[in-house]
Amino acid sequence: MTLTIERLKEIYRYDPVSGLFFRVKKFRARRPLDTPIGSLNKVTGYLSVMIDGHRYYLHRLAFLWMTGEIPSEVDHEDRNKTNNIWSNLRKATHSQNHGNRVAQRGSTSGFKGVTWDKARNKWSAKIMVRGKIMNLGRFDAPEEAHAVYAAVAKKHFGEFARTA
Repeated sequence: MTLTIERLKEIYRYDPVSGLFFRVKKFRARRPLDTPIGSLNKVTGYLSVMIDGHRYYLHRLAFLWMTGEIPSEVDHEDRNKTNNIWSNLRKATHSQNHGNRVAQRGSTSGFKGVTWDKARNKWSAKIMVRGKIMNLGRFDAPEEAHAVYAAVAKKHFGEFARTA
């Protein structure tokens, strides 16, 4: 069964300014009405809720509430997975969503898209666009490699480009 906007509004209320969902229909749970809902998924970092036996992420429910549809990808502009304020959410492609990620922990350069190439003793710049890795070249300084990465990210991801 696909969740409809009518079913969602029957049981919850969404506040686009606070980004919170509130219970408006009493269930077996002991929580009072009009209390914020959502459980933090420790694996994904997103807030979710069970509706009619199915788990839904709250950022996707915010889209259903505001637009009548659940897109395949939703991006949190500020990268905070629990911030479901409507102005922080935007429909995205998978590639755009990944363009908004930060440099991975343990990065040798401290820059997104830049790693050390031991074999050549140079800094290497790479980017993934639509599932394909693009090698952007090798450089003497990590700042040079990052500048190239940032330019290509801006070209491919536009407003979704996150270079830091």
